[in-house]
Amino acid sequence: MRTHRIVFPRWIEDVESKRRTLAHFPILPVEVQVFEPGDRILVASHHDAAAVYECEIRKADKVHISELEEADLVKLNTTRETYVKRWDALHPELLFASNPRVWRLEFTWEASMPMPEECLAG
Repeated sequence: MRTHRIVFPRWIEDVESKRRTLAHFPILPVEVQVFEPGDRILVASHHDAAAVYECEIRKADKVHISELEEADLVKLNTTRETYVKRWDALHPELLFASNPRVWRLEFTWEASMPMPEECLAG
């Protein structure tokens, strides 16, 4: 079992609400990050913040980003148009239109960890 750290900048919408239960990550040419069911995810609000929530990966698949379904949009807590814009802004080298292969991670939220003040800053 591995532990991964991720950032969800839409803190209130995605994290505080615990509405987001899906994430995509680029598959790197050299597979340095592998995800498996049972792995833990530590979630922070920005790269310099301490992680304040923990998740458990329930399902990890490699898919093409275009395989995004309506049910996925519910788990992402967003619309298709907004998600495409957010993906392109975060991954200019792997634009949504290029249909990259990605990790598709379904996860569940665990009990929250104490929230240090610095997690909300920035």
